[in-house]
Amino acid sequence: MHRLRQQGQQETPPPEGSEADPPSPAPEPGEDEPGWTPPALDSRLFIRGSLANGPDFEASCEISSKAINLVIGRGETDLRIDSAAVSRRHALLNGTAELLTLTDLGSNNGTSINGVPCLEDEIMYVEPGDIIILGDARFSIEIKPSAGEQKER
Repeated sequence: MHRLRQQGQQETPPPEGSEADPPSPAPEPGEDEPGWTPPALDSRLFIRGSLANGPDFEASCEISSKAINLVIGRGETDLRIDSAAVSRRHALLNGTAELLTLTDLGSNNGTSINGVPCLEDEIMYVEPGDIIILGDARFSIEIKPSAGEQKER
């Protein structure tokens, strides 16, 4: 199991009597920039599991295997789990099909991978066969290419 902790940025106030220009944000690729094209949706990501009180569930969405950025939760999210124990915006899946991470988004009932708690804003790697728990939902992740040879996650 690998963990990463996001580092908060701390700003140092400018010395008294000097004016500092606020840093300009770095441009990010976006739809309004010339030459930018979104990655092709070449795969489907599935979460399959069960709730603590027994019902099974499945959710899926189309993804680009090279650029995954999905929110899982009970509200209007990319992958929806219908359980009161799952926060509206519970966790973030990010990365690629080969290197996927999970981050708890400040959920009320917690997130864990294989029984290891994921603290708020902590980045944890998800490996094939891992069991993820969000609140009372227990599931695994599978990524299948849209065409050609199927690949499990």
